[in-house]
Amino acid sequence: MSDLLTQPDITLTEQEKHEIKKVAKELLSTLKKKKLILDWRRRQQTKAAVKVAIEEI
Repeated sequence: MSDLLTQPDITLTEQEKHEIKKVAKELLSTLKKKKLILDWRRRQQTKAAVKVAIEEI
């Protein structure tokens, strides 16, 4: 049972690390340009748009 609660160590290749960084930068850029506006957390529609953008990227 306790094995279900633990997660194995994740080891990534340099290529995988590079790809993750690339996607993270793309996501941040997209969010800054289009989704993250003043008080974005207060409006449900804006929060949903941020969530969708994260899921798409």
